[in-house]
Amino acid sequence: MTNFKKTALFLAVFSLAVFIRMRQTDVKNPYFPTELVFKTVNNTQLKLDVYRPKDTLTKHKTLLYFHGGSWISGDKIKVLERYRNFAVKTLLDNHIEIISADYRLIRHGNSLEDCLEDCISAIDFCLENSDYLMIDTSDFGLWGSSAGAHLAFLSYIFSENDKIKLIIDDFAPADIYKMWSVVPEVFRKEFSTVFYRLKDKNIEKFDSLSKVFSPVNYTENLKKIPVLISHGTDDKIVDFSQSVLLKDSLRDNCEFFSYENLGHGFKNADSSVIKNYAKRLINFLRK
Repeated sequence: MTNFKKTALFLAVFSLAVFIRMRQTDVKNPYFPTELVFKTVNNTQLKLDVYRPKDTLTKHKTLLYFHGGSWISGDKIKVLERYRNFAVKTLLDNHIEIISADYRLIRHGNSLEDCLEDCISAIDFCLENSDYLMIDTSDFGLWGSSAGAHLAFLSYIFSENDKIKLIIDDFAPADIYKMWSVVPEVFRKEFSTVFYRLKDKNIEKFDSLSKVFSPVNYTENLKKIPVLISHGTDDKIVDFSQSVLLKDSLRDNCEFFSYENLGHGFKNADSSVIKNYAKRLINFLRK
């Protein structure tokens, strides 16, 4: 075998190993999802996974989950990664159904508006097919991590769907205008083409759209439903102050939990913190 072939083989095996490692979850999942196509856009199928409790004969309180990844990467399987894996198992054991949806990603030439449009489509699909999916439409909520929680807020705000009864927010960017305002103008111009597909790289348009896509500017709408906010104090991606800002705006309409020394994604959470997070989740949903 030539050196070139050996190198190519090594790279292929290494890439496969990395891919498999990336897909591994922290806790083995005993529940196998039902995968459904909820939307087709430009020949691309968008799918969702349905995780049902063992008791499938009755309709369940349901959470629709949107994954994080800076609107650029990620997919629906992320609901089973890290701290969420234990949370999903706990929710299912408490007869709460979980549905995790994909949405178009910005890195494939889509805009932030496209991401939002797909999340709203996933909500509509779930509610329109509630009998098949065994969803109790009087007990339906949204759950998201980072960019996914940001999209959960905006989906509720822009869909104006009164079937959405609550939102669970894990370290979401609440004010992307404020978050991006500190970025040098040269980079914000590039952001304008990436996130909003602005061909003229107009900073004023970029700032205006960033305000439109900032959940904190719609707190009067968000005060209509209960919100659970969780954020790590050592978050280097979405600053902890983003959740504090939203909490202060919502006041009595939200529960807020800070997690000391946890970074973005709760990657450094130990088992006791993960169990505490899941317990708070269940307590919030029982209310």
